[in-house]
Amino acid sequence: MKKNVFLLCSFVLMYISLLHAQNKTFSIGATTPNTNAALHVESPTNNQGVIFTRLTTAQRIAMTLAAADIGLQVYDTDLKGFFTWDGASWRNGGLALPLSESINSTTPGLELTNTGTGITLRAVSNNVGAFTSVYGLAQAGATNGVTGISGASTTAGSYSILGQNNGLGVAGYFVVTNASNASSSLFSRTIGTGPAANFIVDNTASGNNAIFATSNSEIDNAVIYGQHTGTGSSAGSFKILNATNNFASVYSLTNGLGTAGFFSVNNPANTNPAAYGVTNGSGPAIYGAQIGTGRGGQFQITNASNSEIALRGYTSGTGIGSRITINNTANSSEALYVETNGTGKAGNFMVDNASGSNAIYASSNTGQNYDVIYGEHTGTGSSAGGFKITNTTSAHTAIYGLSNGTGPGGMFMIENTANASAAALGRTNGSGPAVWGDQLGTGRGGQFQIMNASNSEIALRGYTQGTGIASRITVDNAANSSDALFVETNGTGRAGFFSITNTANPSTGVYSETNGTGVAGRFAINNAVSDANALHGTTNGSGIAVFGSQTGTGRGGQFQISNPSNSDIALRTVTAGLGIASRITIENAANASQVLSLETNGTGSVLSANHTGASGDIAVFSSASANVARINKAGKGFFNDGTQNSGADVAELFEVEGDVTTYEPGDVLVISESTDRTVEKSSEANSTKVVGVYATKPGVTLTEKGIEENLDNLVPMGVIGVIPTKVCLENGPIKRGDLLVTSSKKGHAMKAISKLGDGVFPSGTIIGKALENFNGTDTGLIKVLVNVK
Repeated sequence: MKKNVFLLCSFVLMYISLLHAQNKTFSIGATTPNTNAALHVESPTNNQGVIFTRLTTAQRIAMTLAAADIGLQVYDTDLKGFFTWDGASWRNGGLALPLSESINSTTPGLELTNTGTGITLRAVSNNVGAFTSVYGLAQAGATNGVTGISGASTTAGSYSILGQNNGLGVAGYFVVTNASNASSSLFSRTIGTGPAANFIVDNTASGNNAIFATSNSEIDNAVIYGQHTGTGSSAGSFKILNATNNFASVYSLTNGLGTAGFFSVNNPANTNPAAYGVTNGSGPAIYGAQIGTGRGGQFQITNASNSEIALRGYTSGTGIGSRITINNTANSSEALYVETNGTGKAGNFMVDNASGSNAIYASSNTGQNYDVIYGEHTGTGSSAGGFKITNTTSAHTAIYGLSNGTGPGGMFMIENTANASAAALGRTNGSGPAVWGDQLGTGRGGQFQIMNASNSEIALRGYTQGTGIASRITVDNAANSSDALFVETNGTGRAGFFSITNTANPSTGVYSETNGTGVAGRFAINNAVSDANALHGTTNGSGIAVFGSQTGTGRGGQFQISNPSNSDIALRTVTAGLGIASRITIENAANASQVLSLETNGTGSVLSANHTGASGDIAVFSSASANVARINKAGKGFFNDGTQNSGADVAELFEVEGDVTTYEPGDVLVISESTDRTVEKSSEANSTKVVGVYATKPGVTLTEKGIEENLDNLVPMGVIGVIPTKVCLENGPIKRGDLLVTSSKKGHAMKAISKLGDGVFPSGTIIGKALENFNGTDTGLIKVLVNVK
């Protein structure tokens, strides 16, 4: 009713000028106007209403109003409601707040029944105060809203506020929409003896949680936080009372970077565990499963004075006291990693029973580069690992290293530069080897390595004062294609040095032999700054300094530079004597291969021959010891049996008038009248200046230029031979054998016709004879035996 009163008042202001006298009623559609009303409006057909001033929110707020405008009313089309100016601000034309009503009855004071919302109370405020509401909205700039609904009860068993939904919606909905509001969306508190809140799903067919909490906050706050300040049982308790339920009593999951669960005891007087698991079943008392990239579990004591065990596995049964397993074959970490910064042992494994089991048994199936057992000693004690057999009757190995994989069976390393001891020391008073390395897999049989770049000692030295071999390296597998000895250096010294200091010793300085398919020896320098030879042979005798003999099917020798930036020669032979610097011979009559095969994937020449002497030929070619061809020092070629070329004409290079790119093979060329020794395209009929045709593929090209001069601006003009030539039908169709002369069409020839009809033509006009017929529609290209006459 208040809305209608405001509407009527506004309408009265609009039509106040229509009143003719005071104390009179203005009537529209009313037969008997109400004398107490200034304006009385009725619908003659009982189906009409009244429309007042309609403004958008922006238009309403933009109005300039003062205190004198109190009572001004408009309809807001955005907010769908009437607003009244109270002299200072706009007021919603609905119910005025605060609204207070007491109902002392067993029946509801107000009850609405429909398919939508039963009742919605909306509190809008710019004021600061406590906020308790079923649905509260704070306008922009407000810190909090006002109280939407406040309920209180003093009767046992009754509810201060009861939200019940018999439909499919939410029974209660609490929302804070102000991003700067730090208050709780729902705050439940009791000073009684009951729970502060109780959430129950009382439908066995429901698949939802009794309580579901979610947070999108970036601040370090828990989604659910339970705090107990009294002496009660727990800060939180989760129980499943149904014996057939096989789900977890507590299920904690995180997709973030923190822990899925954290249990902490911050009271130093508390002797209970931070987490305690008990089970009467056959499953684990505590089970931690990590499906992400974090730890499966961690047990840590951060108190430096605590002497207790961080983790103890104890059983009074017949099972294993503790078992740690990695079931992921791609996991490259240790199954057990034990570390100490104290003075005690990193680990202690003891069998205190006359059992036949090992004190420690370690096994690994990992495919990564990790040790089955890794011992590290950072103190000054005896050893990083000590393995002893004190029973003299035991025939077993003190250390037995066996590898069926690709790594070494054992590795000994000293990384302390001040340590002068051996990385591995083998000593025997028996007849067996002092150190024996046996590799049954695919890895190395042994490796000796110095990692200190300033160490000038020998990495491996074989020394004997007996009559045996000081060192022997053997490949005993016929299918082994690797080197019997591979010597490599990244330094500037020799790749290998072999010396016989006994002058009476007739043996070979280096003798390398293999029964496999690989090379007998290989010498390599991989240091780019080294200028030493990978292999250097010197002799003062009459034999060969370096001799390579291949009795198998491989190469007799190979010289290769693998560095693409190396511009040096892969193989160079030099002699200061009178003999041949290099000779390549095939002595096998059945060998059909080339004596010398040259190939390049680069942009340089395949073969470069440079004669720097005073006389002699650049190249001489012989057959059956008789010279058949040669190229002298000046570059002239001599061939006993002539030459054969793939081209069909002889051409000479000429300069042309204009841009050389406008010329193309087949153009008929004449002598230029403008420039000496220059040609141009023909442009008149029966020209006596015709000299040839732009050659397509000359067999011989003549020029006055040297072989290193630029020929890009010259064209090859064919003067004799078979040349594809441009022709036209200016004098009619052309038949094989017809004489050809220049036509008026630029660069084209035509059939020659005698002006006197006696077959006589002016001297110097004939280009040549047609070798093909031509009867096209305009122009074409035919083969012509060019012979200018």
